[in-house]
Amino acid sequence: MLTDIRGGSADPGTEMPAKCPDCGGLMADMGLDFKAPKKESRKAWEHIHTLYQTGITFHSCGCSGPGYIPVNTEELIRHLEFVRGVYKEHLDFWIGLEKNPKMQSTLHENGKPDLGIIFKLPPGMQYGKASNYDPVAARKYWSGKIQEVEERLGKARKIQAAKR
Repeated sequence: MLTDIRGGSADPGTEMPAKCPDCGGLMADMGLDFKAPKKESRKAWEHIHTLYQTGITFHSCGCSGPGYIPVNTEELIRHLEFVRGVYKEHLDFWIGLEKNPKMQSTLHENGKPDLGIIFKLPPGMQYGKASNYDPVAARKYWSGKIQEVEERLGKARKIQAAKR
């Protein structure tokens, strides 16, 4: 939840739920990169609600923004299907590496990591030597990411069906 800056607190570590100044309802933490649509834009607010329900918010480190944000539910579903496909490609790579460990020698060329491979590495393995790469851990990581996307896809499809 957001911290209500008007509520104040003697202890800066204490969070209080942030309330909407109009209706008094609790507000969702959409992230620092969130730009609210106009109040009267009901369609835009419904889409923001759909994004939030599927776990998409506007959080980033601040240097590059939140990334691609689909503009409607159909585009959201296409985007999630695309992401799932990319994650499946990464998973297939690691399944292949697990089956053929000799491929590990190809991960580094001339002592430098192959950038095409680096993007297929889970975050904890992106630094270090090729011998440190763990295909089993990478497979588990990408399987988990695929499951997350499939859960989001399921939510988005339910929302889409309810709109019809």
